[in-house]
Amino acid sequence: MRLSSSIHIAANGIISFFFMAESYSIVYIYHIFLIQSSVEGYLGCFQVLAIVNSAAVNVQVHVSFSRKVLSRCMSKSGVVGSYGSSTYSFLRYLHTDLHSGCTSL
Repeated sequence: MRLSSSIHIAANGIISFFFMAESYSIVYIYHIFLIQSSVEGYLGCFQVLAIVNSAAVNVQVHVSFSRKVLSRCMSKSGVVGSYGSSTYSFLRYLHTDLHSGCTSL
């Protein structure tokens, strides 16, 4: 089983979401995103990796988790507040959801 998909969204910057799965191990790169703020002139790059054994993974949980994080990130980026605060909020949500997802497995 080999899955690979990519979603690119442009909203005053570039947000890329990658999902990759292989038969023996599953590597989720939830978000690698570059946001350039015209106000601050700041370029940020954040990379979050979670490497999990495929025997202990429920793929549906991770797919729904990824969609939830992506929708939260889109609702926060560029529309309300600054890029710095939206990035901090995104990372805080990711940390919280990742721990709640792992404990539910």
